[in-house]
Amino acid sequence: MAAGGWPTPDWYLQGPYQTLADCDLAYEDAAQSGLYTGLVGCHWFRGGGPYMPGFYYEVYIP
Repeated sequence: MAAGGWPTPDWYLQGPYQTLADCDLAYEDAAQSGLYTGLVGCHWFRGGGPYMPGFYYEVYIP
């Protein structure tokens, strides 16, 4: 992830989730789907731009 908390190109935030547990569950589903070549685990994002504050995981889509 880039400095300042914004995802780098080709990485996309997935969320927001109200709780870390909800985010972890969605992250596990994404990992098992096999659709993504890269995943970054759940973390708090303070919000900004189109993103609301909450827990997000990231997926890599080249």
